[in-house]
Amino acid sequence: EPAAPPASGAPPGHAPDGEASPVAPGGPLARLRRAPKLVLSGGAVALVAVVVLVVALVSGGAGPLPDVTAPKAASLADPVPYDGRSPLQARGSEQRVLVQLNRDALGELENARTMGSDEQRKYVDGLKREAISTRSALEANGVVLRDVVAFYRVWNGFAATVRTRDLPKLNARRLNVRTVRRAYPASGEPVPVPDKPSLARAGVSGQAPIAVLDTGVDANALAGHADPGYDAIDRDRDPAPGTDPSGKKRRETSGTALASILAQAGERVMPIRVASLRAAGGTVSAETTTDQLVAGLEHAVDPNGDQDTSDHVPVALIGVNAPYAGFSNTPEAQAIKGAAGLGTLTIAPAGNEGAAKPGSGTVGSPASAPDALAVGALAGPEPAARTELNADGTKLDAAVLSGTPPRDGTTAGPIEDTSPEALTAVATRLRGKVVIVKAGANPAAQASAVAAAGARAVVLAGESDEQALPAISAGRAAAPVIGVTGEAAESLLELEPGSTVTFGTPKRGPRGETETTRASSFTAQGPSAGGLPKPDLAAPGSALTVAGVTGGTAVAAANVAVAAAQLSRTRTELTPQQLRATLIAAGQPNDLPADRAGAGVVSEPSSGITADPPTARSGALDPVTMELNATNTTQVDLRATGGATATPNALTLTPGAPTEVSIRLPKPGTTTGRLEAIANNKVVASVPWLIHPDAVEPIEVGDPRIDRDGRRVRFTLGRFQRGAQTEVQVAEKLILDLVDAGGKVRRTLTVAGGARELMPAEYAYTLPAGTRDGLTFRVRAWAPNQDEPTTKTAK
Repeated sequence: EPAAPPASGAPPGHAPDGEASPVAPGGPLARLRRAPKLVLSGGAVALVAVVVLVVALVSGGAGPLPDVTAPKAASLADPVPYDGRSPLQARGSEQRVLVQLNRDALGELENARTMGSDEQRKYVDGLKREAISTRSALEANGVVLRDVVAFYRVWNGFAATVRTRDLPKLNARRLNVRTVRRAYPASGEPVPVPDKPSLARAGVSGQAPIAVLDTGVDANALAGHADPGYDAIDRDRDPAPGTDPSGKKRRETSGTALASILAQAGERVMPIRVASLRAAGGTVSAETTTDQLVAGLEHAVDPNGDQDTSDHVPVALIGVNAPYAGFSNTPEAQAIKGAAGLGTLTIAPAGNEGAAKPGSGTVGSPASAPDALAVGALAGPEPAARTELNADGTKLDAAVLSGTPPRDGTTAGPIEDTSPEALTAVATRLRGKVVIVKAGANPAAQASAVAAAGARAVVLAGESDEQALPAISAGRAAAPVIGVTGEAAESLLELEPGSTVTFGTPKRGPRGETETTRASSFTAQGPSAGGLPKPDLAAPGSALTVAGVTGGTAVAAANVAVAAAQLSRTRTELTPQQLRATLIAAGQPNDLPADRAGAGVVSEPSSGITADPPTARSGALDPVTMELNATNTTQVDLRATGGATATPNALTLTPGAPTEVSIRLPKPGTTTGRLEAIANNKVVASVPWLIHPDAVEPIEVGDPRIDRDGRRVRFTLGRFQRGAQTEVQVAEKLILDLVDAGGKVRRTLTVAGGARELMPAEYAYTLPAGTRDGLTFRVRAWAPNQDEPTTKTAK
């Protein structure tokens, strides 16, 4: 998809002195990029310390979509979407940042839940005074803070939009400036069908609601199941779905669909709108940012905003995902921990980025948070919706991947190259037409680009009948998207431009087409970038909702949220951490891969067995250890998957006496698996585990290159290659220094502790004139869990 335009009026790859900019396209990035026609969205993120580092994520783009188990050939489409977009902010002369302050947020205090309302308000008031003082000092130093939003309950700090050139001034005060990323709905655009479910009107109930953090929710469609909510986008009390700012007649849909799944199960819903349709990079799509997600969690723990969190919701469902950004200590991860400290368990989708190459993972954020309950998607049970496509008298069975097809239209195409340059050249021939697109490496990105070019509808033609087409993420495509495969696709690709096509009313797909016994091809694969065994559980990944047929890991997460809410009512004594542990232990493995399904399929807890920790990890030379606890005396046999051995292999669990179990591999290696406790020939407890290699693969750093009169340094960091198994290598930390000829540090350009949580990218930094003074740049970078840095010095 198109990269963002250059900042200010500077040409690509250039910026005023003292500022950083993404480097110009076409640089020496052969190891990271192979001139793909379709790339992960480009962009720039300021990683600020004393220096501004701006990154442009680069992508392989080539190769088939990720898959592990091929779907049945009869399936035209998987209702679970494939996303794969960049989480980086769009480039511009202003930057959205999060500034983290030093004191703990309210939810991070050990005694937060036992504090009285007056004590909580007093503590929050103290945090407010410090934040106001900090902002006043920044403004006195010439930093313009625009659109400020403050956080105190789950995370201590504030978000603000600042001029890019002012970022170094933030760091001059040694503030902890954190990265703001984008996240997208982790569910497909709902496809309305005639027999969608109706909801009986809810009566008066004292039942606590589940908070739904996604796009706006249509309360009228929920028949009284929606409680008053909050809009973190417009900052008011009306979280209704927003509309397309470009004037097209479409509204936000994913929040209503997720809320419907909860309401259909008898749950009440508290809508919290954290995502919206917004313009970026020449297109309009549904997305959110880190600060808006944190704002949503702030409201979930204090719905009436009176600084007394006794009215917190027990369960919060997040419906969005930042692809590939699976770090463990992000602001949203810290906010999820803070929410747990105040009594709220957060459930998050693992992401829809598919399979990962060994040593990598595609789990996104906030599912990667240690305290989040991360959920992967099973295939089905609801198949993708169908329509009858009539092309010049030939009737074809087609899947509806997004929206509602028009009754008829005139075709354009077929086209394959959907790069910005190619679409610009043929734009006048595509507008208002049903555009036939030959499905390539990333059909979701192709469809989105063609829809943004003005197509009335997009028909994806995939010539293989062995690879199902993915659904389109909610809010991504500005026009309906239809898919055909195999012989039907071949016949469409031979259709003359200007042909007439018609579409029938969408209907539900054939029952039994999807297999709920396997993980969806497009559900993300662990471990997380931070090295955690994720996801934690799996659940059915598609559903028929009041908004239509939809799928995705957010749908799976909604199913787990129902189970969590029900358990929280029957076991009121459980803390969020205990609730999470109980649900994970109750997962049913069903021979599903642990790195796609965690402990297994969500199930009602009945054995009373839990593990501490609920998911375990270790290094290659040390055994994985955990303690099993039981509420009843239970004799179990123990089995470890993944070729590992459990010690002991059988034991009797008794209440109040935790028993340690260890797991070893016959030889060192990176392996995921489960410990399964078996009683009466049934798995009664499941514990996902991960064994790390003895040595972490060092982060790749390209040779730093100095140009622009010796004042700018450029270097590549990490790897990204999309394919059948996507390869992702990220950096946990980076330090940029100026050093003398002897290697002695004369000036550190990054804040104390270094820039954090870096995506694969090429980085560039320009010093003001005359400040290098014969020194040179040195880069040190660490992958997650890497002990010694990868070091490169510019020559």
